[in-house]
Amino acid sequence: MFRGVKFVFVESLDSIWTRAPAGRRPALFAAVCRSRACEDRSRLPAYPHTTDIGGQASRAAGSAMKRTIYTPKAAPAIGPYSQAVLVNDTLYVSGQLGIDATSGELCQGVEAQTRQALENMGHILQEAGMTHADVVKATVLLLADMNDFSKVNEVYKTFFTSDFPARAAYQVAALPKGGMVEIEAIAFKCSDGDSRL
Repeated sequence: MFRGVKFVFVESLDSIWTRAPAGRRPALFAAVCRSRACEDRSRLPAYPHTTDIGGQASRAAGSAMKRTIYTPKAAPAIGPYSQAVLVNDTLYVSGQLGIDATSGELCQGVEAQTRQALENMGHILQEAGMTHADVVKATVLLLADMNDFSKVNEVYKTFFTSDFPARAAYQVAALPKGGMVEIEAIAFKCSDGDSRL
């Protein structure tokens, strides 16, 4: 449908997107994503949002694909939320505590909890066909003592060894189940097989 088209950004992608018939938008989006001319993916048109129905992936004509991710290898959610949600090529991983999936208990010490939280995240990423290398943004929540930050970093850099994701870290008053650290992430993997942008 859009084979052989070379995208030249003379007009904005938003205007092209708006004028495209709804039934052709998925193919247009895929063609733009694959285009060598589209190095700056922030210029891609926004893909319309749909909801997930009953934990199943759903797609309406010209809409985004959304599905929940679950793996028994990671600690289960301890509230009304999913371990992760995949929307097209972007995975949103919920905050992971240092809970062992087998025992259901928190590991002892901030280093052990950090390692377990990142291992849990790794299982979730794997379930979505990704790895830690596909993480583009991480958020670290620390309980009570920012002095633990250096200990967390020592473990963290064994999972993220190069081309580090963007990150924010916060000290908080309390974490669920009395955890000492919680880590959430956003990962991206283009459907054509490219991981990092």
